[in-house]
Amino acid sequence: HYTIEATVAKLRGSQTQESETKEEKDILDRDQILEQTGESPETIKEIVELFAAEPEKLVKRMRDAIENEDQSGLQRAAHTLKGSVRIVGAERAAADALRLETIGGDKNLVGAADAHAELAMEIERLMPMLTKLVKP
Repeated sequence: HYTIEATVAKLRGSQTQESETKEEKDILDRDQILEQTGESPETIKEIVELFAAEPEKLVKRMRDAIENEDQSGLQRAAHTLKGSVRIVGAERAAADALRLETIGGDKNLVGAADAHAELAMEIERLMPMLTKLVKP
């Protein structure tokens, strides 16, 4: 049975567990989620559930923009994803999205495919960690 309080307990408990490696902390900063949500379990759950639907769509939109040489489309999608991942404490993914946003803004897609691949991989690592936070 899921309890909202269990979400905050998971977040707090995982901060001290040795199983949380530096790599995991780089992918998802649990302290930041707690700070952003005022440690509200309901808010954490709501944010994670709202967020879960977006990254896949935005990553695909960016891939399509790169393939179609649509710099402004790339910039918009990357900007949107950057804001979303920052809310959930995923600063490395935010940095990858910023890189793509900048590439789109520079109107030069050199390096866009590689940057997109890095962002997509980061999102793949992030999603299971977020899902785990709100599972019973």
